[in-house]
Amino acid sequence: MKFIRRGLLNLLIFFQVFIVFFLLFENRIQVPASLQVLGRMHPLLLHFPIVLLVLLWGMACLGSTLNIERPQRYQLIQWLLLVTAWATAITVVAGLILSKEGGYEDAGFLWHKWMGVALSFLCTGLFVYYRRKAVMAVPAPDFLRIGLGMAVAILLVAGHFGAGLTHGTGYLWEPVQHMEQKKQYDFPAADAALVAQLNTPYRLVKPLAQGSPALSVDFFGKDSFTEQSLKELEPVALQVVSLSLSGMPLSDRDRELLGNFTNLRELVLNQTSVDDGWSEVLATLPDLRKLSLSSTGVTEVGLATILDMPKLTQVFVWNTTISVDALNKLQLEHQGVTIEQGYRDDGQTILPLNNPVVTPVRTFFNDKITVTLSHPIAGVALHYTLDGSEPDSIHSPVYKEPFPLEATASMLRVKGYKSGWLASAEVSRVFRRSVHRPDHVYLLSSPEPRYKGRGALSLVDLESGGDNHGDGKWLGFHGQPVKASFHFDQEIHVDTIGIRVKQLYGAHIYPPKTIRVWGGIDSVHTLLLSSVQPALEKPEATSANRFIEISATFDSIRYLRLEMEPFVPIPKGYPAEGNPAWIFVDEVVIN
Repeated sequence: MKFIRRGLLNLLIFFQVFIVFFLLFENRIQVPASLQVLGRMHPLLLHFPIVLLVLLWGMACLGSTLNIERPQRYQLIQWLLLVTAWATAITVVAGLILSKEGGYEDAGFLWHKWMGVALSFLCTGLFVYYRRKAVMAVPAPDFLRIGLGMAVAILLVAGHFGAGLTHGTGYLWEPVQHMEQKKQYDFPAADAALVAQLNTPYRLVKPLAQGSPALSVDFFGKDSFTEQSLKELEPVALQVVSLSLSGMPLSDRDRELLGNFTNLRELVLNQTSVDDGWSEVLATLPDLRKLSLSSTGVTEVGLATILDMPKLTQVFVWNTTISVDALNKLQLEHQGVTIEQGYRDDGQTILPLNNPVVTPVRTFFNDKITVTLSHPIAGVALHYTLDGSEPDSIHSPVYKEPFPLEATASMLRVKGYKSGWLASAEVSRVFRRSVHRPDHVYLLSSPEPRYKGRGALSLVDLESGGDNHGDGKWLGFHGQPVKASFHFDQEIHVDTIGIRVKQLYGAHIYPPKTIRVWGGIDSVHTLLLSSVQPALEKPEATSANRFIEISATFDSIRYLRLEMEPFVPIPKGYPAEGNPAWIFVDEVVIN
């Protein structure tokens, strides 16, 4: 028995030293394939410290009520402490090894990681302290109970963030939230088929939470809003608790219909024709808590009527004609309601403008694309360039109307200017044309299941992936080559092939080490058209997304094959050196 305990103790010391070493040098550690198997056992191993900690905590708190002699009980607790510390340490080691596979970089992962490390150190510390006190015949049960209570609390936090990594944020408390949502409402749920029928591209009707009878409704596109749009919701008026009509062209008929939605808790009427004539109808909504009236024609008189509503807690009146003095007076008279006045310009503060808005969001197109520039603040002059030069308020043209782009690549840079404001930050987009879209495209290697996007279609769908490589628009390959074939029904001439990849060195995401392009009349008769090794950007100067253009001139092409090899391992001197790299790609452009 002493031999087993001595062996476990030596292993525990080794694990703790390994954890410290790993944390200090994790960017330089290369994990061999054999140890990656241990890392992937992390979800299995973590169950052991959970059970042991709960058992140990119960033993420390209730052990005196058990029919066990004190010396034997102290010996049992000491053994449980050793095994718990050992199990916690090996679980943390496995988790750290698993993290080296990449794909974990959000705040939830960092909380899970450091809570696990803290738990391992705490359990080991409790074992060492209790063992020393036991030798001195002073077991210190109160200290042990407090320490184990802290360990259980840390365990819950680590488990919560761990569940978020595997099942999504908020997974642990989601059932409780759904129960609370159900308890809030005393009306029956609407027919699911009817709710589905009410959804259109311009009206979203959905349950407020899973299992909740309450519905939220949002309208989009004022040009699609008709006299029937709100009336069509009457069959579910009892269930609608949240309604957004922001920017919609409301009429007097809509005002009368609104009174039928008697269970409304939240109502958004921003930027509509609402005026004091609506206040009487709004005042009849008995459960309304939150009301948004920004950029409407409501005056002090109408607002005073609305503020008398019994359950109202918050009202937004940004950008209305109601004076500050009137709003302050109403706030004093209705202290149970928060009146959100928004920003009031005193003439002394110079603020920067919001960023201009460029639409569409996607930056790839086939024949041509029409670009629209806008700004949320009226009167802002949007100066832009298409030649890569910096836009200024003197020499650069002012945007007046949407304009088409047809060039292979167009660098749009735009800034907003207005008297009395600081210039906005610059917004830039590179719009790229894909002249030849394949008739068929196939993936010859499989992406990771978490990052499979839309399959092969993701490479030619002209959709740009966002900053989050888990948004469903990126294809992710870990330590494996990317292989895809492109097939054309008619012969084409090829000059260049462009590939858009993601770069996020801290998450092990690198550009390809080598790119090869094969082409020919079919998959049998092919030639190597190009082979390049893109230069690695320095870690401090990397761009999040990178477009790699390859020269591959050839005629009579009906078949192309693209092969991208990853860095295996990541080169020395770069983050996560020694580990296999990820490749994330979202579009292939053929010109």
